[in-house]
Amino acid sequence: MAIFLVSAHWETAVPSISGNDNSETIYDFAGFSDDIYTLEYPAPSGKVVASAIAQKVGFIQDHQRGLDHGAWTPLFAMYPDVDIPVMTLSVSPSKGCEFAFKLGEQLGCLRKEGVLIIASGGLVHNLSMIDWANVYAPEASWASSVMSAIDAQVKTRVLDTVLKPFEMKYAEKAFTSLEHYLPFLIALGALEGDEGKLFCDVWRYRTLSMHSYQFG
Repeated sequence: MAIFLVSAHWETAVPSISGNDNSETIYDFAGFSDDIYTLEYPAPSGKVVASAIAQKVGFIQDHQRGLDHGAWTPLFAMYPDVDIPVMTLSVSPSKGCEFAFKLGEQLGCLRKEGVLIIASGGLVHNLSMIDWANVYAPEASWASSVMSAIDAQVKTRVLDTVLKPFEMKYAEKAFTSLEHYLPFLIALGALEGDEGKLFCDVWRYRTLSMHSYQFG
């Protein structure tokens, strides 16, 4: 088994896949307590699998890239034993939503080869309207509306609006940038017809969606 994780916190002009011998833990954030910066996630190298994927799909392979917090924070909770090879995939916002979805379609075959695809991002991710004083603040009405629209399309597999997020009502608030939304589209593309199950519908700070789906 290996983990192929798409991270919203690694942006490149063209899709790139990590493939180094050691997965350095990257602390790409600031302002937190000192103990967070002592955490490490030294995952086994996914270099061999990454190289095969890079050749198959045509990715650029980055032999220096470690695990940013979009990767190691969920992995810490999901696989605390740190015993599964991990490779990460960047997102390319300049190439748009349709490109991300089609990229996912190319990756769907990996699931049949024992590779777990994880998309790490955020469906509604507006940092400018966060209620920093209240982590458990009720979600904004516009944010809830956008999330409901996305969930309805995932359930019906009619993805025309999901693939054109800027046409959604309240898009200007929900999608201030694309990098956190694109991992979701890559995951949708990789489904090969499988249904999605929403297993987490939590909000934080009023405008951050923690919603998570499981497919297959």
